[in-house]
Amino acid sequence: MVVMSANPVVVNRRQVLLSDGVVAVQVLDQRTGRCDVTEQWGDLALSGEQTIDGLSELPPLEESASYLVPVTRAGDSLSITRTHPDGGPALIYPDTPAARAQAQKLLQ
Repeated sequence: MVVMSANPVVVNRRQVLLSDGVVAVQVLDQRTGRCDVTEQWGDLALSGEQTIDGLSELPPLEESASYLVPVTRAGDSLSITRTHPDGGPALIYPDTPAARAQAQKLLQ
């Protein structure tokens, strides 16, 4: 999980390009994947509370922090976009100006 490992944060190019979009969220309940979507980029039409599969697999997240999550839509559900077709790690990013700029540039 990039949330705790890279300084400065480097957004995974492949992950973002494979995603349907990137959402900025505040996690409401990590165990169930409930989040409040505050912004979005890419081919999504989301707002308000959403559930993102895969958040429960991550180490504990800070309650008041905001995160950027590359997501893939399958029907009505959302999941963290994986970096490889066979799965790969679930990567999310702290919502910083630098991480936002990287994600937005990749989605142009």
